[in-house]
Amino acid sequence: MAARLYAPGMLLCLVATATLAQTTAQPMLHGHTPTVIAEGRAQFVAHYGAAQPLRLVYGLRVPHPAEEEEFLRDLQTPGSPHYHQFLTAEEWNARFAPSAHDEQMVVDWAKSQGFSVTHRYANHLLVDVEAPVDSIEKAHGLRINAYRHNAKTFFSNDRNPVIPPHLANIIHSIGGLNNVQLMHPAHKGMPEPEFSSHAAGPVRSMSAIGYQSGNGSKPRGKSPSGAATKLTPSMTNGNLRSARYLQFRSVRHQRALRARPLLQSSAQSGRHAA
Repeated sequence: MAARLYAPGMLLCLVATATLAQTTAQPMLHGHTPTVIAEGRAQFVAHYGAAQPLRLVYGLRVPHPAEEEEFLRDLQTPGSPHYHQFLTAEEWNARFAPSAHDEQMVVDWAKSQGFSVTHRYANHLLVDVEAPVDSIEKAHGLRINAYRHNAKTFFSNDRNPVIPPHLANIIHSIGGLNNVQLMHPAHKGMPEPEFSSHAAGPVRSMSAIGYQSGNGSKPRGKSPSGAATKLTPSMTNGNLRSARYLQFRSVRHQRALRARPLLQSSAQSGRHAA
């Protein structure tokens, strides 16, 4: 009889142990928890709405970072065989961008978690997705809560996200898990742009006046002269898209895609102008 009484308890312990082992076996992306959350300086308000849709962006790892670094250095070094041997976008992608196969692996996994893929890019560096909070929490082993800090309320993940083992060497970063790090205008007299946590419709990125929010909403703000606010990094849910990584990579990419000397037109050479 005693053995029968203990059997259910032992079964629960085994299930809990197996679940914990499965969670801890998943690779974790470090550096994705805001400092105010990690240090306990933000006040917990409530769990964010489980059905609230959020937009995330997955940043993929580049396959040959050392080779890319060497090429960019040689590109600007007189006497180098690669000096000013600028590439087309297609040539750059073939040499330095993540593969279409790796991108597809991210897309397939995201869809298997119930995420909607909202945008893909020719250089395979980003995959934009949309999903409700509860699906994001289950997929990445975290909780998304509302917090308050310095009279400001925001949503944020409570810990670093985990990713499936087969994507450990593919996914570099995840943007959109919080809206703590908003963009700050370069002009001190301008107010901080305001973003909603989500806006329906297609993801918008670049406009004639600069970048728009990756969540589809347009930031509100004008300079003292009345001109529209110009924002340089793209954003998702008010969070810097893949933080400095993708902004830095974009600048480096454009350096390698400048036009050849003006004696050759971009149409003749097939190169992209700056």
